[in-house]
Amino acid sequence: MHDTSRDATRVPKRTYMLVARRCEPTEDVVRPSVEFRPMDSPQGLSSGRRVAIALLIAWFVAVVWWALQPVTDAVPTSAGTQPTSQVVHCDAPLSGNDGPSGPVPSLPPGQAFQREPCTQLHTQYRALFLADAVLTVVVIVLLIGVRQKRQHSPEPVDSATKYASQVS
Repeated sequence: MHDTSRDATRVPKRTYMLVARRCEPTEDVVRPSVEFRPMDSPQGLSSGRRVAIALLIAWFVAVVWWALQPVTDAVPTSAGTQPTSQVVHCDAPLSGNDGPSGPVPSLPPGQAFQREPCTQLHTQYRALFLADAVLTVVVIVLLIGVRQKRQHSPEPVDSATKYASQVS
C-alpha cells in the first residue's frame, strides 16, 4: 500500500486534485486509497480565458493612466443672453482635489461662473472610473470562477466510499 501521508504534507507547486482510486481491504475495514494528481488543462484556465484576462488587465491599466491625467473643464459663464464658457485647468480625477489645479481665471466684468469649476467634471470622471473598475473585476472573477462544462467529469470522491460499502 502506498503511503500518501507524506505526499499530502508537502506544499504543492501546482494545483492538485484529490482522486479516489480502488479500495483496498486493510484488516477488517475497507479504506479507499487516495492519491494527489496535478490538475490537467481542462480543470485550469484555457488560453482564451488567459488572453481575455490579460486584455482586461491592460484595459484597466489604460483606465488608471487616463484617470491620473490632468483635465480641463469648460465652465459655462453668463454674459447676458449670450452663452460663453471659460476653460479651467483641473487636477487629475483620482488626485483627490476637486478644485482647479491653479488659480481660477478672472472673468470680465458682468460675467460669472454658472457652476463651481472642476467639481462636476471630477464627479463624472470618478463615477466612470469606478464603473470601469467594478466591471473589470466582475468580468475577471467570472472568467476565473466559472468553469466550462467538461465532456467527461471524473467520478466524485464519494463514489469510492459508495463502492467500499458495496464490497463489504
